[in-house]
Amino acid sequence: MTTIIGAIGSTMLLFPFLANLAGYLPRTNLIYQLLNAGGAGILAWYGITTESYIFVMLESIWCLAALYALFRRFKGADVAEDAGH
Repeated sequence: MTTIIGAIGSTMLLFPFLANLAGYLPRTNLIYQLLNAGGAGILAWYGITTESYIFVMLESIWCLAALYALFRRFKGADVAEDAGH
């Protein structure tokens, strides 16, 4: 069951990433940001359950960055100005 949950988290991260690369889903889209935060959160949990702590660190930072983007979105800031994302 843990592997299935990890696969769901991975899909939640990869789908918006690939859709963005293909030009279908801009990174400023709410769905993109929610899937990133949710997928990274699930994968952080997956890393904890599999004792892969480097993975936990990576996914936790990814999740926090996505949550920050969501926070800025709801505070009215333009997340599109963030360089490199």
